[in-house]
Amino acid sequence: TKKFPQSIYFVFERINSDGIRLSSQEIRNCISDGALLKAIRGMNDDENWRSAFRKQHNARLKDQELILRFLAMHERGEQYSAPMRDFLDNFADEYNEANGEKLAQLKALFAKTIKACWEALGRKAFRPERALNAAVFEGVMLGVAARLEQGGFATPDELVKAYDCLLEDRAFMRACERATAVEDSVRIRRTNAVRAFALVN
Repeated sequence: TKKFPQSIYFVFERINSDGIRLSSQEIRNCISDGALLKAIRGMNDDENWRSAFRKQHNARLKDQELILRFLAMHERGEQYSAPMRDFLDNFADEYNEANGEKLAQLKALFAKTIKACWEALGRKAFRPERALNAAVFEGVMLGVAARLEQGGFATPDELVKAYDCLLEDRAFMRACERATAVEDSVRIRRTNAVRAFALVN
């Protein structure tokens, strides 16, 4: 796997040390722009995502970074190593060379997963409290995506029940609240979310 040029990242941060510090996603869009990040900017306009996140786009591109995080964890989550920023940098750099067919698959994956979440959960999606929790978003999206790959939910209520049970899972919530980017937390979120939404035979 090709590694993101961290030296360029550090230079960018130093250049901006006397001004407003750029977010990680802003830096990615400047120095690692390509097919994937362009596709993500399109995904960011998805109407279900805009409803779940909020209508206006985030000025620091947090909404785009969350999409990147979901796609990276779906595609490469089992190979995750901290820190999160480097993991996302390397994934973006690698997938910026993805072909049109792969990008279309990722777009469809995001669209159908966020649609299922929004239609079933509405404004409570990814919000254990009032604010959207990035780690909860990551886990829920992975769990729902895995279930959709199994064939989907019989009813929206089925998704709601699984979501409510997941948020009552103490191990999952601890992994969403403390040390969220360490390997163990990422593994617990992925494992417990996929299990919560799995098709029960």
